[in-house]
Amino acid sequence: MIYSRNWLDIANRALVKTGNQQIENFTEGADNVNYINALLPEAVESVAALYPWRCMTHRISLAPSVDVPEFGFTHAFPLPTDFARIVEVDTGNAEWKREAGKIVTDSEYCNLVYLKLPEEPLDLIPSVRELITIRLAYNIVQTTTSNSTLLSQLNNEFQSALLLAEREDTQGEEDITEYTEDDYR
Repeated sequence: MIYSRNWLDIANRALVKTGNQQIENFTEGADNVNYINALLPEAVESVAALYPWRCMTHRISLAPSVDVPEFGFTHAFPLPTDFARIVEVDTGNAEWKREAGKIVTDSEYCNLVYLKLPEEPLDLIPSVRELITIRLAYNIVQTTTSNSTLLSQLNNEFQSALLLAEREDTQGEEDITEYTEDDYR
């Protein structure tokens, strides 16, 4: 995935956490830019795979592949290119498995609820953006210096931020109460 300029804030906050200089864009060729270009996708993908984030949840009906499995199943449905994690698969009552970037099944349809990798940071709640920032900082330190004190500090910060993000992600999931006409009199 190519990251837009809108990801620059996350990249620069991660660089500041690691004591590195900020960058102006993703193409200038300096070491910090190279680290960000290499490590930002990994940070986003690892945070996306941690938890079924509502801010990344999408539904799609998958199109069948013209290539069918050699044996065992009659249909294959390629996963979306922005796929991060399965939340739910609907193939009726047919068995399914995930194999090599596809859902294989005997069902003629496959509906997927999945976590979609975000195109823009504003697609995410603030606490998930902060998780990506911390994970990116951790990856930078691990790659560049292996400073065990800073790695430990960032890991602790990440664990605390993860608890907060999980709590914030579930807010607004109150039970919907059904009201009758009598409730409005």
